[in-house]
Amino acid sequence: MQSRRFLALAAALAVGVAAIPASAAETAPQPHAVPSASGAAFTPMSPTRVLDTRDGTGTGGVVRPVGDNSTIRLDLSAVIPASATAVVFNLTAADVTASTSITAWPDGETQPVSSNLNLVAGDVRPNLVTVAVGANRAVDLFNHFGSVDLIADLAGYYATGGGSLFTSMSPTRVLDTRDGTGTGGSKTPVGPNGVVTLDLSAVLPTTATAAVFNLTGTDTTASTVVIAYPDGTNRPSASNLNLVAGQTAPNLVTVAVGANRKVDLFNLSGSVNLIADLAGYYATDRGNPFHSLTPVRALDSRDANGNSVNPYGPNTARPLDLTPWLPQTAASAVFNLTGTNTTASTVVTAYPDGAARPGASNLNLVAGQTAPNLSIVALGDDGAIQLYNLSGTVDLIVDVAGYFGPAPKPCDTGCVYGSGDNTHAQLANGSIGGSTTAMTPIAGLNHVTAVTGGQYNGFALRADGTVWGWGDNSVRQMGNGKSTGYSTVPYPVSALDGGVKAIAGNGFTTYALRSDGSVWAWGDNTYGQLGNGTTNPTTVPRRIPNLTGVTQIAAGQASGYALLSDGTVWAWGRNANGELGNGGTTDQSAPVRVGTLTGVTSIAAIWTGGYAVKSDNTAWAWGSNVYGGLGTTATTGNATAPVQITLSGVKSVAGGAGFTGYAIKTDGTVWAWGDNTDGQFGNGTSGAVSANAVQVSNLSGVTALVEGNGGALALKPDGTVSAWGAGVGPTPGPVNGIAKATAVGAGATSNYVVVSSP
Repeated sequence: MQSRRFLALAAALAVGVAAIPASAAETAPQPHAVPSASGAAFTPMSPTRVLDTRDGTGTGGVVRPVGDNSTIRLDLSAVIPASATAVVFNLTAADVTASTSITAWPDGETQPVSSNLNLVAGDVRPNLVTVAVGANRAVDLFNHFGSVDLIADLAGYYATGGGSLFTSMSPTRVLDTRDGTGTGGSKTPVGPNGVVTLDLSAVLPTTATAAVFNLTGTDTTASTVVIAYPDGTNRPSASNLNLVAGQTAPNLVTVAVGANRKVDLFNLSGSVNLIADLAGYYATDRGNPFHSLTPVRALDSRDANGNSVNPYGPNTARPLDLTPWLPQTAASAVFNLTGTNTTASTVVTAYPDGAARPGASNLNLVAGQTAPNLSIVALGDDGAIQLYNLSGTVDLIVDVAGYFGPAPKPCDTGCVYGSGDNTHAQLANGSIGGSTTAMTPIAGLNHVTAVTGGQYNGFALRADGTVWGWGDNSVRQMGNGKSTGYSTVPYPVSALDGGVKAIAGNGFTTYALRSDGSVWAWGDNTYGQLGNGTTNPTTVPRRIPNLTGVTQIAAGQASGYALLSDGTVWAWGRNANGELGNGGTTDQSAPVRVGTLTGVTSIAAIWTGGYAVKSDNTAWAWGSNVYGGLGTTATTGNATAPVQITLSGVKSVAGGAGFTGYAIKTDGTVWAWGDNTDGQFGNGTSGAVSANAVQVSNLSGVTALVEGNGGALALKPDGTVSAWGAGVGPTPGPVNGIAKATAVGAGATSNYVVVSSP
């Protein structure tokens, strides 16, 4: 049985270690607050230790390392406000017993394929982490192998409301104790218990609250730690660099600046030369807000087994296009950069595409080393960065954690709101992560007339006939010419530059009906659901040949449907359950007629089947009968040709990404049949299934209805919307905060509403 919650999970390697265990990777997402579309501002803190498994800090007093294949929760609810969306902390690993990696992600979400620390036995290594927090203001930290002690020093948090915004800079060297840069010409390393003051008053505005710089320690004579903190304040019990004799290592530092815009750098033992490359700053009167992403892997030059297949050679720079993951409004990217399979001592530099390579570094590696470093890099005009390797060869991995960019302009009319899951950017708020039962505004869209959804996507039709999409693009379903990534804000679907009058989505393929009666499709084509005679996918919409005079379209999970002006219905795509209603069970890559239906006035589709209403107000169904979705007297036995639903006086039918069917009768009442696991019938019950239609309680006069996300949305003539099912309850109730609604839509995991004005 095909589940409507189908997840396309791709196995991938964490850096330098084995694949993420299935038990961790397949944990179901839990409700988690969705960040605001306007982004978040930063509040710096004097470094504060919030976790130390060596002494029980942050663990309720439990002194115990994080073991093999284990997760520890970092609860920050006592130190950050309820409005916080993400945090910045320095994460240090110690007492490492085996080669491993550490992954940080928002508590309550699925563990991503990414890494924040990459370690070998005996390591003591820090790395700055920027990560979204769960609704409970907690972060999960996962250790793959062996055991490890973890120490976290909180540097600040992002939150909606007041705070500082970020201004990115091309990396600028502001300190080098080897040549006297930033020290007034003094070429002296920092000695034991020594402090060097980094004066940034000449490069930061008076409104600056914090600085971001890459700090590198070299020429180290003894095992030591280096601590960065605001000048004029007490030195905290924290660390930014952990070094051993002879080691050269970098780490990104985010630190509040003193009132004089200075930062102190303290060295504990021996002597060390320090180099600082300024990457940007936070200020109260300028800059861009932060948008968090559940970490997404944008680059891995290795193959799926961790073997080097496309390494960066000596004196080589290659562009990395980040537009598949970041919107056009992004000004700079926040990502964890990891180097591995290193063949020689080298440095790696990240910088904006189109800019001159700066005299700075993000990674300092020796042969055989695997090491990460958080980076904040401005994007080129094309949305790309350059990654440069100096010597030998090295594989590079990029895990994007977020970006800085301006907030979108607010909508004034024809605005879209969404609720549900956002782990694939289905809510188009500029971020990835979280879920919500409350309707939240979708950024950057106006003048919308219709909405629909796919498995992990949303699509909107604007009044000018253009189509805009957002969400996942792993199987080309965005239709934007790309074959990977996400769209965290609405993006125009390629080639559909106007003339579209209807859209339909469900699984990983989407359809558009143009005013000339032609149908266009894009995305996955595994079962021939593009209807073009092939099973080849497409990244841009293509017309379905030999299909004309279409007046209405509908979409199943992998099947498409069209109602023609002559009252016949045609279908294409997957047919294993009789989804095409043509009497067979063989997939069809070109449209075939659905049975002998004539006089059809409207159509709809569920996950694996179709519905039609004829001019005599009878309703018909074909395809899978799981849960009694055919609406006949039986709950088993698929129908490869249309069968009549046991319901009379039907005006229209509705379905969506599930196995529940709905009918609006001529008397204005609403009826449901099929799956009632989550209370989809709306009659106060849940759990049981019914092949016979039952009336939805307290609902009449509905003008539009759609199923999705385990429930249903119904639009009323007064512009209000009623909802029932999963996450809402088994009886229809008003969707809070929604008035003046003009359309409803849904995907498998998210719901959408169009309102005439916010």
